[in-house]
Amino acid sequence: FRLADSLPREALAKLDAELQRCSADIPICPSSHSSPSPSMAQLKHDLDRERRKQIESFLDRGTGACWLKDERIATAACTALKFFDGERYDLHEWVVMPNHIHALVRPINNFTLSAILQSWKLKITTDANKILGKTGQRFWQPESFDRVIRDDNEMLRVRRYIRRNPVKASLCIKEDQWKWSSAAM
Repeated sequence: FRLADSLPREALAKLDAELQRCSADIPICPSSHSSPSPSMAQLKHDLDRERRKQIESFLDRGTGACWLKDERIATAACTALKFFDGERYDLHEWVVMPNHIHALVRPINNFTLSAILQSWKLKITTDANKILGKTGQRFWQPESFDRVIRDDNEMLRVRRYIRRNPVKASLCIKEDQWKWSSAAM
């Protein structure tokens, strides 16, 4: 999930327009009852993956106010992420970046991912607003990006991505040097 100003609307609109031009070549199904062909489904999947990669690349440039760069807010975010670990969710990996957070989490005990994210966002926003002396300003983008991990290989890939994100964004040289991550624990 990311801060409200981390991905300007103009940048997202431009990205979506570029990907829309690419998707113009996707054939439309002849019947509303037919299922997409494997090649069409794969193309849509590839376009979605490309969109996510470009968004991540944009976020790693550190756009916006980057409130999570403030050590006090980053520490508050880490505390919020870990608070109900083992009670409401199993937190496998996490990293607090300057303008977004990655978390690999499995809800437990009938808690939903939506409820978990809402509680994280509320707690971090409350703490950050106290630190910043702000009120009434949106802190997070309303939506969060989530996905289901389907196998061990994908789990390893996502874990590696989360751990390497600060290195990829040139915030540190080694994974365990980024203080606000599970890699440093």
